[in-house]
Amino acid sequence: MAIKHPSTVGEPVKITAATWFNEHLPLIVKAQPDLARRVNASLVFKVSGKNGGEWTVDLTKQKVNKGAKYPADLIMEMGSGDFEALLTGKLDAGQAMQNGKIEVKGRIEVLRAFAALLKPADA
Repeated sequence: MAIKHPSTVGEPVKITAATWFNEHLPLIVKAQPDLARRVNASLVFKVSGKNGGEWTVDLTKQKVNKGAKYPADLIMEMGSGDFEALLTGKLDAGQAMQNGKIEVKGRIEVLRAFAALLKPADA
């Protein structure tokens, strides 16, 4: 059974960072183990504000865990409102990085590879 990307299923629902990292992203990573292994990196996401938190996405083990675990190949920091806007397509990631809404430290090529995991299967 294919797991559909949350953005393509049913009525639009507000997805918070906590919901995304705790519920949706683990399913996406597990549904694409080969792609996750090819990325072969660890990412830390730090989301400040309401429903924010810190998460480690370890694609070498196909795991998403609450809390930041270092060292990481890439660290991304942003506010919860910007994160939600990013998920809904209301915020362009490239522009947000240029204007400082999203701060990225580490290997940018990891971010590009990780983005491939997040694309809906139908895209």
